[in-house]
Amino acid sequence: MTDRSLGLLLLVSGLLGAAAYAYWLFAPAAETDILFYAPNLGMRWAIVLPVLVLVLALFFLTIWIGWTMVATPPPLTTSKSVRNED
Repeated sequence: MTDRSLGLLLLVSGLLGAAAYAYWLFAPAAETDILFYAPNLGMRWAIVLPVLVLVLALFFLTIWIGWTMVATPPPLTTSKSVRNED
């Protein structure tokens, strides 16, 4: 796996993960759905919003690292340089 393909994998997984987490958090759900159901958040928004910011910050870091890996050109190959002894 090359650096660019790994970077693209990180970039896409970060984007999909951030979108899926935001959808999971704000999507309406049925009362019988234990995983998604969050009735009457009320004062729990004080907990939900900072956690949302931290999780999205981690996804942003993943996206940024992936973008950097995709956008950075590979290092140039260098041959042994001969020293000029003057």
